[in-house]
Amino acid sequence: MFVRLPGRAHIATCSLLLVPLLPAPARAQALVGTIARSGMKPTAVAVWEAGNRAFIADSSVRQIHEYTSDTLQYVRSVSVDLASADHLVVDEARGKLYASHFGVDLSSGKVAVVDASTGTVLKYIPAGTFTGLAIDQGLGKVYALSVQGGFVQIDTATDQVSAPVPGVTGNIYRTMAVNPVTHEVFISNFQYDELDIVDGVTLARTVVPGLRGLGVGLNWVDNKAYIMYSVPTSTFKVYNRATGTITNICQTSCSSGSDATFAAYNPKNKRMYTSSEIVGYATVINSADESWVNIPREGGNDILAVRHSSGRVYYPF
Repeated sequence: MFVRLPGRAHIATCSLLLVPLLPAPARAQALVGTIARSGMKPTAVAVWEAGNRAFIADSSVRQIHEYTSDTLQYVRSVSVDLASADHLVVDEARGKLYASHFGVDLSSGKVAVVDASTGTVLKYIPAGTFTGLAIDQGLGKVYALSVQGGFVQIDTATDQVSAPVPGVTGNIYRTMAVNPVTHEVFISNFQYDELDIVDGVTLARTVVPGLRGLGVGLNWVDNKAYIMYSVPTSTFKVYNRATGTITNICQTSCSSGSDATFAAYNPKNKRMYTSSEIVGYATVINSADESWVNIPREGGNDILAVRHSSGRVYYPF
């Protein structure tokens, strides 16, 4: 099922789309709800499973709007000192929301930490421009990757920041995905034609050459990384971490693969859901056999989130 948010192409009235992610055929996905706010420009979305909350960053007012994730009822809006909150992650255990700006505004080069239960901004952690976020719930670590700050761990218990991991630098062409089982962080690298993998426990870095991509999604059940906008032969490559094999899928005809930068995995139905920055198609990949289908949407966007407990995906449409 899909939950609908207002898409970036819609300025007067925007909405969030909610769709159920059932083990039915991908084309059978249905719209189950819409979140609409006049003028909203959503730049990021995240789900707090334990708190039954969905968070939507809105660049038009520099706020993060909070809704119940099941009934889509409005709860509150939180103002944050960021030009736009482009990445959101939630620490499930402690109920903390982390937000960052993925852009050139150095004054917004920080990570906002928000109490998800009360909407109180707890602190700002210095970072840098183009700051991306990912989280390992089991380790209690948020990963921040930025141009000036490099790749660091933030301890969710103390919000203390580790020293940068050598050799991993941030830029506009990088995104991250975490395997919560192996505690490895997969970092796409379109600029240098490689996939970086960092061990979340030892912070040791592994480089896999030949996997240039703008985005990466992680199927942690099978320990496979899906590299998006992978060139020159395929729009998607699948890297099996256990065997080291690389498979090309969705070659040339995958509509959103050409500009997808984010992906979210649902272990319930073993499907990977991709974003689409411009072309307006969400690609759904069945990881059991790597078959795929495109689901058309109104306009393009590059954000999405999955709520695993209910099997819903939140997309701007």
